[in-house]
Amino acid sequence: MEVHPYPPASQGEASLLAQAENWSPSEVEEKASFLLETARTALVTSGSSHEVKLDCIRWMADRLLGFVPVFELEDTLLYPLLGAVLEYLEEVLSMLVETTEENRVHLLSLVCTLVEHTERVVRHCMDQECGVGEVPSLPRVLPKILITTFSYLGRGEIIATTDLLKAEVANCFSKSRNLMALFLVLVDEKKIRTVWEDELDILVSLCSELVSFRQVVIPLDFKLTCMVWRVYVTGWTSQR
Repeated sequence: MEVHPYPPASQGEASLLAQAENWSPSEVEEKASFLLETARTALVTSGSSHEVKLDCIRWMADRLLGFVPVFELEDTLLYPLLGAVLEYLEEVLSMLVETTEENRVHLLSLVCTLVEHTERVVRHCMDQECGVGEVPSLPRVLPKILITTFSYLGRGEIIATTDLLKAEVANCFSKSRNLMALFLVLVDEKKIRTVWEDELDILVSLCSELVSFRQVVIPLDFKLTCMVWRVYVTGWTSQR
């Protein structure tokens, strides 16, 4: 068994990811598989700090995504990364109402960062020659990320008590809206093969999530609601 001379990612600054910040692009490419494994391990380790997990998400979305073959995207990157983003967002958003105004600014900035990383991953998947069945975490987890985010942003009158916070909420909404629009385009463009049972299950689940989308988004953005409705109708009629 090969022994790597690097400590696990949870050891903070001594971790491989911290060392790799100064590596050349060729070194990152050469050790991409090990970097991915290190990041994945940190994301599913309960003892990993929020800082370490955010760093792992950044590495996977920004620097390692391009080194993952299409047939490995789901298990190697999408499933652990999107699951970690959802968990992180749920924790951050749940603290918004109860914390101080100063902390809200920081938390909303963190939400924007997580949404940006997620958008980068979605854009990459759109460029790949694959169907929804090859990347099932996108239709299964991404709607939950969006619904969670919009549900809290819809409480902007409670969260945004200063001009600075109003600007942060507006920025979060804009980035979340862009991510949702991108996701709807992806669902519309990627072929769902309903003759395959697993993809039919994905479609049925997605249609259910789209109904929840409409309920959350209608008070926030009518145009986005219409986009959701169009994708829903297309998806539902394809089952029949």
